[in-house]
Amino acid sequence: MAEGLTWWWRSVEAGDPKRFQERLRTSMIAASGAALVAALLFESIRPLLSEIENRGFEDPLGFSILGLVLGLVFSITNSPSYMAALRAGGGFEYTGPNYEDSEPGVITVNNPFPYINKSLLKFVSNSKADEIEEGLSIQLPATGTIRIGSAVKQVNHKGGSDIYLPGLPLHVADIVLKQRQAILSPNPLHFNTIEINGKPLKTREDIVLKHNHVLTFNSLYPGGKNEEKIYRFVYYNRFFDPQA
Repeated sequence: MAEGLTWWWRSVEAGDPKRFQERLRTSMIAASGAALVAALLFESIRPLLSEIENRGFEDPLGFSILGLVLGLVFSITNSPSYMAALRAGGGFEYTGPNYEDSEPGVITVNNPFPYINKSLLKFVSNSKADEIEEGLSIQLPATGTIRIGSAVKQVNHKGGSDIYLPGLPLHVADIVLKQRQAILSPNPLHFNTIEINGKPLKTREDIVLKHNHVLTFNSLYPGGKNEEKIYRFVYYNRFFDPQA
């Protein structure tokens, strides 16, 4: 219980009540199971100890076994959790204040700011923001499909892109999230605008994403400047909580 409660104070993940309850429950069940295993191990060797006249070391031995099993269990429960995320890199540099924030119900077709669909996604460090900026990490759901492109979302969040990147095709790719797996599914018409680890895609086949894969989406800068524009993400499937 103490391990689960202290995790609440030192983890940004604990801001999600469901995640906090899951972690607390896991810690309590794992520690209780470890104590039971330690007790069974100790009782299994007790007959051997009973043959020794000086039995003063039984308690130290029992606590040592308990500490050993608890250490093994907590090394597993305290390991980095599987939490898929996209960390924004190049192409998301700060360009000035977004004055459209003053009218949250209005979304223009020529919206120049990349943003996320807040009904499905959120940033790890700021769950209220929706504009993508360099250095922010987008937390991906455990399962589902994330659409990437420049299709504008509606006020009711129906349709449009879940990750909106101005200048890209309306639909450039999907990220299909399964249990502990993420698959990049390019749009067959625009797969040549995507790079994985700096290498342009040669086919329209789905790609299983791995930890630290760098995803780059190429476009022409909106506005007719014919200037190359890229958006770069780093994919993580073991997100290291900086406060843990």
